[in-house]
Amino acid sequence: MNFLKTNIYDDMNKNELSYKELLEKNNYILIDVRTPKEYQESTITGAINIPVLLDDERVMVGTAYKKESQEKAKQLGVEAISKRLGDITRQITELSKEYNNIIFFCARGGMRSGSMASFFKSMGYKTARLSGGYKSYRTFILEDFENIVQGIKLITLHGKTGTGKTKILNELHKKGIETIDLEGLAKNRGSHFGHIGIPQDRSQKAFESLLYDAIKHRKNNIIVIEGESRKIGPVHIPNTFWNTMKKGLKILV
Repeated sequence: MNFLKTNIYDDMNKNELSYKELLEKNNYILIDVRTPKEYQESTITGAINIPVLLDDERVMVGTAYKKESQEKAKQLGVEAISKRLGDITRQITELSKEYNNIIFFCARGGMRSGSMASFFKSMGYKTARLSGGYKSYRTFILEDFENIVQGIKLITLHGKTGTGKTKILNELHKKGIETIDLEGLAKNRGSHFGHIGIPQDRSQKAFESLLYDAIKHRKNNIIVIEGESRKIGPVHIPNTFWNTMKKGLKILV
């Protein structure tokens, strides 16, 4: 099915919303149409991956665009998408039974997400494209991060490895006290354990997204954390949060 031969791109710019506008909506699902590799590196929290192009296909299309022509790249893209369009449609159909709005996004809000949003809208689904894609989401949270951090006070548990800081943090969480497990967000076991027994460390982008969400959705402005060095495995604590840690109350375990 060569759906790119239809005129679904005519209203692509009309069928989009910003991340700020998205936050005002209810009952929506985010669909990350980027490649599995891009999705694994980092995504918008809660998004599911339904790729338009697989990793090798994206490389192939990109190479054709650079070395041959835009038309050749589009042709290869259509051929790749067409093989999975039936399966993609089935997934979107199932999701539409649970969610009122299907929001597609790609790297920068371009052809990948625009084509999906417009195509499924033409089929009667309530869809939209996230304006600016994942890049706009990153810009939003980085700009908003400083604002939300200003409203919190941190209590940091310090102590040598093996003193039970993580256990204390977990017990406090069970009792309803606001906590953030920085090692957990980074998928790191601490300075002495590294990533032993944990599948994969998170990227810096993924870590920042999870930390942002943890602060944004807090129920209390006082948050207990475990003392960490600035660097946790392959990621580092953002400046604003790190400075707030240094100013907060410190408890030696």
